[in-house]
Amino acid sequence: MSQDPDERQRLLDEPGSGDDLPIAVSAYQAQKCAAIIEAALHGQIGYDAPAQTALQFLRHAASEAALGLGRIHPTSSSLWTSLREVPWPPPGGPRPQPDVSE
Repeated sequence: MSQDPDERQRLLDEPGSGDDLPIAVSAYQAQKCAAIIEAALHGQIGYDAPAQTALQFLRHAASEAALGLGRIHPTSSSLWTSLREVPWPPPGGPRPQPDVSE
């Protein structure tokens, strides 16, 4: 049976157990995740997969705060190891490709 969309929204708006707990994400990590996700949203090539990893990192960090370490795999720490290797996106949107047709 399908849930009423308004009822679903009301349920999601209510904080659950552990939803008010702080999560272990540094300002640097949050800024880099935001930059990667923004680059993907602006169509910068090569940032779609890292954006998915950044979203997973944030979800797992939140779950680890609520449920405790060791219950979520991969851990946010292992996801961050992968994100640390991703270069910071260049500023702005995607660059136009040169016209190579003749």
